[in-house]
Amino acid sequence: MAILKCKMCGGDIQAADGAAYGTCESCGTTSTLPKASEEKTVNLFNRANHFRRLNDFDKALSAYESILNEDNTNAEAHWCAVLCRFGIEYVEDPRTHERIPTCRRVQFESVLSDPDYLAALEYAGDEYTKSLYEDEAKKIGEIQKGILAISNKEEPYDVFICYKETTDGGSRTKDSTIAQDIYYELTKDGYKVFFAKITLEDKLGQEYEPYIFSALNSAKVMLVIGTCKEHFEAVWVKNEWSRFLAIMKKDRSRLLIPCYRDMDAYDIPDELSNLQSQDMSKVGFIQDILRGVKKVLDASKSSEKTSSATAAGTAAAPGVESLMKRGHLFLEDSDWKQANEYFDKVLDIDPEYAPAYVGKLCAELKVRQEEQLGENEKPISELGNFQKAVRFTNVDHQVKLKGYDEKIRERLRQEHYKSLVQQKNEASTEKIYQDLAKQFRAMNGYKNTTKLASECDNQYSILKERREEQERIERERRAEQDKKNREEQEQRRIENEKEQERQRIERKKKQQERILLGIILGLISGVVIVGILWQLAPLFNDGGPSGAGAGFIYLFIIIGLGIFGVKLLRGIKGFLVGGVIGFVILVLIIGATMALSKASGITIVIVICGTAVVGAIIGGLIGRRINKKYYD
Repeated sequence: MAILKCKMCGGDIQAADGAAYGTCESCGTTSTLPKASEEKTVNLFNRANHFRRLNDFDKALSAYESILNEDNTNAEAHWCAVLCRFGIEYVEDPRTHERIPTCRRVQFESVLSDPDYLAALEYAGDEYTKSLYEDEAKKIGEIQKGILAISNKEEPYDVFICYKETTDGGSRTKDSTIAQDIYYELTKDGYKVFFAKITLEDKLGQEYEPYIFSALNSAKVMLVIGTCKEHFEAVWVKNEWSRFLAIMKKDRSRLLIPCYRDMDAYDIPDELSNLQSQDMSKVGFIQDILRGVKKVLDASKSSEKTSSATAAGTAAAPGVESLMKRGHLFLEDSDWKQANEYFDKVLDIDPEYAPAYVGKLCAELKVRQEEQLGENEKPISELGNFQKAVRFTNVDHQVKLKGYDEKIRERLRQEHYKSLVQQKNEASTEKIYQDLAKQFRAMNGYKNTTKLASECDNQYSILKERREEQERIERERRAEQDKKNREEQEQRRIENEKEQERQRIERKKKQQERILLGIILGLISGVVIVGILWQLAPLFNDGGPSGAGAGFIYLFIIIGLGIFGVKLLRGIKGFLVGGVIGFVILVLIIGATMALSKASGITIVIVICGTAVVGAIIGGLIGRRINKKYYD
């Protein structure tokens, strides 16, 4: 398992072979990883990342390019080259402890169109890795826009003095005092000079890059002051003069003068050694400097007075000037179609004539003059005519054209800012405050958006705590209500059980009363029947009934059994049971009495059965009637 260094903080990232991203053990940031299976490549990446974290972007870029020379499909190497080109340093946010990108070498060209960025997307191992590159690029792009917006408002400089301000111990260097003397001499002659100690003294607490970038891109002369090799090669000193050298490659009218003292001229960095340098220990060197600066600036002012063709960085071919005049006349008349056709005729003569592309851009956006481009509703940097105009014009005109686009973006930012502030004043919910905080942060420190984002966060936290407290109170209220409901349900259950028990006891009591009443009624009916049978005793002859008497008794028994069966099928109730029990007792008494009277067996059976059945039926019917009337 390879151990790579985090490109943000330098902590260790343990990643399996082939992993496209990993999480730093120190800062916790998830970042993309290089395609490095060999120890040599891993060491190259760690070395390059080390230089970049030290802000030695040129050395770091050289190391990344070495990796790309061996494997041009290494997405991480392409991405890190972008970080070096834009001078990206990751600093820790003291509030969130998140690593935030800071731009130290801003460019005019958008990071989103950088060739190495596009290559990183092309060779990204998977969609997630690609999304990490895209998210970081968007952050850098927003920072870039913010820096360009500030730098475009700055007045152009004539001279940029590059030097080391303090020693490693914190004291002021000799370089700084010499640079200040030169600054006063130049300003006394009316030149606008960028000297960090004085120029940036009112910018405390702000990012210096927008002002440094503006000065580097507008100054025609850079003086690099140094009294030792180490000062020439100090990180921030080298960062400035190396960027100016890159500008000089595109604009030959610029001049860089290395100025040394108390050191050998051969110790000047190789990149500056081929330039005409000045020995500051020689008498009259300041006059030589002033003369050289004046020569360059006078030549620049002279070139600015040339025609628009020269200002655009190209000489006008024969016939171009008259066609351009016709095109501009059509623009003044708002005849956009004719204007566009005449500018096309110019491009047929010279396809790289920048003013013609500017004219076509005006016709496309329906504005009469170039200066009105900054009033367009939408940014113009993505338009083809704008891009070609910037491509074929010189640096000064590039700054002017990009200033129009930035003016539009600044207006849109201002409108967006006012809209967000209005929404903040009217906000009342957590979600709105949360969304506003994100949008304020997305403006990357524009005006007081950082403060407003914090205020939205605070308001969001207050509303969230208030909501959570209300929810807690509501949960407690519901829990209390549920408890109360459960207690009421339990109380009702207990009362129901008591009521059921009471009803059971009541039913049992009634049942007992019914049985007792049935017994009494059975005994009474039995006595009545026995009395009747006693009166019919003469019907019996010699221990048996006569024919008529026997028939009557048998018919009586059959009818009684039928009635008894019907009643029995409908259900034996308390009174019927009581009647039967009563007659069982009576039967025993009658049976015993008749046995003692020495009645015949058939007579005993008939009397017992007839008496029992009829008595039971009569007792039961009387009991059911009473039950229906008084109990049911």
